[in-house]
Amino acid sequence: MFVKDNTLNSAKVYFYRRLEGFSDSELKLMWTEIICKRFSWSRADLLINTDFRLSESDLLFIRSYVKRLQENEPFQYILGETEFYGLTIKCDKRALIPRPETEELVDWISENSNIEKAVDICSGSGCIALALKTIYKSASILGVDISEDANDLARQNAQLNKLDVTFETADALDINADFWNTLSDLDLIVSNPPYIPENEKKEMAANVLDFEPRLALFVENNSPIIFYECIAVLALQKLKSGGLLYFELHYLFSAEVIAYLEKIGFQQIEVRKDLQGKNRMLKAVK
Repeated sequence: MFVKDNTLNSAKVYFYRRLEGFSDSELKLMWTEIICKRFSWSRADLLINTDFRLSESDLLFIRSYVKRLQENEPFQYILGETEFYGLTIKCDKRALIPRPETEELVDWISENSNIEKAVDICSGSGCIALALKTIYKSASILGVDISEDANDLARQNAQLNKLDVTFETADALDINADFWNTLSDLDLIVSNPPYIPENEKKEMAANVLDFEPRLALFVENNSPIIFYECIAVLALQKLKSGGLLYFELHYLFSAEVIAYLEKIGFQQIEVRKDLQGKNRMLKAVK
């Protein structure tokens, strides 16, 4: 046996020892999520069951998590879900893992009232569109992504959270496609598009580079703001007067995005920093 005995506490010691590369806070979070999900426990249950005896199946389950984490697989993919804006979002390789800074973007959007028609472009797992539906319950919310696999995942998330959000397949870089002609008089367009230049791959962690979908991550080195340019032009066509455009940004290219939006006529452009102090979110008004 790979643990001293089959108590929960011994399994925890094994888990922490084998994953020493993680911080204490990361280990605590992962251990809590794994065990609470396995046994359908609350966090309080976990605290009072340190001597709980595990079956062989339970121990193998824990060891499988350790092995996959040692191979740099993202914890959210192993767990199969994450929490985003109070929602449970299913996670797998079909879409990016929702990030805390994207929650900050949704929180900023929530400061607006009277949103009746909104579109999330490059919607991935559907997390932004679904979060918006919880805020604007009577609004028509649409998610659009080029990946049908991502849209399938987003639809599963809509069903899981019992939210009436539609997800369609279209290319944000082909703004003359017939699909976009179906949209008009929007109050809001939001996008967290691909924005990492290919030359930044070497700086990225293996748990991102080796597992998350590259289609949702990378852009060509010579056109790092191409998605922002295309979506901004589309927004000029589809937003009503006074309509709102929100982006999640690559902090290194925020000035370029601002300059482009000013050039094509957007007003009241504002940038906010994320919790790390980087320019991460932008708002503009048509």
